[in-house]
Amino acid sequence: MSDVKQDGFSSYSLENVALGLLMSSPKHGYGLYRDFTVTFRRIWKAGQANFYAALARLEAKGHLRSIAEPQEGRPARKVYQITDSGREAFMVWLHTPVPSLRAIRVELIAKLRFFHVLQLPGTSDLIDGQIVLLRSMLAEWDRNADQPEKAELDPFPALIDDFRKRQAEFVMEWLIAWQEHFQVNAGAES
Repeated sequence: MSDVKQDGFSSYSLENVALGLLMSSPKHGYGLYRDFTVTFRRIWKAGQANFYAALARLEAKGHLRSIAEPQEGRPARKVYQITDSGREAFMVWLHTPVPSLRAIRVELIAKLRFFHVLQLPGTSDLIDGQIVLLRSMLAEWDRNADQPEKAELDPFPALIDDFRKRQAEFVMEWLIAWQEHFQVNAGAES
């Protein structure tokens, strides 16, 4: 659930993260936000208001439901629980490779974190799928590369293409290097 803005930059939705945090048990909003900041502090930053807005959107979509839990001397707080449709949406997101290099820094790493935290099988399949997608990106960039005579007139597009290619190649190498670690920590995903 990431949105691509007109300028090409992605805006990462907190909805999948909130769903993932509810996979193990129901939680109240502040507890979810606290779990988010602790679990994802090195990956993803978002304000509390944005997080609560994501919860409201998920509830409106039917991906979670809330009940009011009374508190002594304070207003009732909402306790959220994931629904079957929310669980399904999260699992689809979790197992789908990310569509861009920019999304790798936030979304792919968050997905890998969820596999570890929730002790779910499938990390290798996600990594393999991401590598296939990166190879596909590289092949497409090679097909669309500027002709050498154009590069002589303006070398900047070639510089950008080289940066993207090297970035994609690095990510593939990084995924391969860490794939064994993820398999061992997931019990070899048996």
